[in-house]
Amino acid sequence: SRSTLRLASEGYEAWLRRMSDPGARYSPPTPVGSLARSVVLRHSGRYAWSHPNSLGNSGRDRYVSWHAAIVGAVPGRAVAAERLTRASRATWWEWKGGSTLVFWKWPKGSRSYALEGQPHFFVGDPPEFRRRQQSPPDEESRRVMKSKVDKFREREYMVPGVVKGLIHMFAVDKGTHDKRMVFDGSGSGLNATLWAPHFGLPTVRCTHRSLLRGYWQNDMDIGEMFLCF
Repeated sequence: SRSTLRLASEGYEAWLRRMSDPGARYSPPTPVGSLARSVVLRHSGRYAWSHPNSLGNSGRDRYVSWHAAIVGAVPGRAVAAERLTRASRATWWEWKGGSTLVFWKWPKGSRSYALEGQPHFFVGDPPEFRRRQQSPPDEESRRVMKSKVDKFREREYMVPGVVKGLIHMFAVDKGTHDKRMVFDGSGSGLNATLWAPHFGLPTVRCTHRSLLRGYWQNDMDIGEMFLCF
């Protein structure tokens, strides 16, 4: 929605301003205005790349170098563009274009994880597994699984690329009218090569300790949070 896009873009612009402070480790490349006069020329109502300079670099070459400097100087530029694009497709209740973490809103200690993803701890080489996915046991499971996978693809959580390892999936009942997707990393051997630090799951007693008279609680279903990671 427009409001979501506005809030996200304003936050990103504020983050860029903080990056450009003298105390920050960010040195902006050549300003766009002065660059434009050196890379393109207007002739007979049309724009064309400028001729090579004394160093033999054409306007196109200088633009490519400038763009590479921009990408290197502003970390997360491509991710921010993806985030703003997804926000522009959102409705009030749903991320129609998928969601991406707003990394510039995260605390400094966690911002790199939100931007680049949390690193995996491998205890062995990741397996190369390309065995074909088994067919669903019945037509209803096939229909539901296809609708779930189509949603992942439409929201660009899966993109074309080189595939070295596949993960099989299956569906289990979720209530009486829906199914939950399960991605199985055991069959491919992926789980055997990963190490995950221990963490304890909270119980209802942990919740009771933090409640006082007059407190309110709510249940939030953040359905796509795992797909962001």
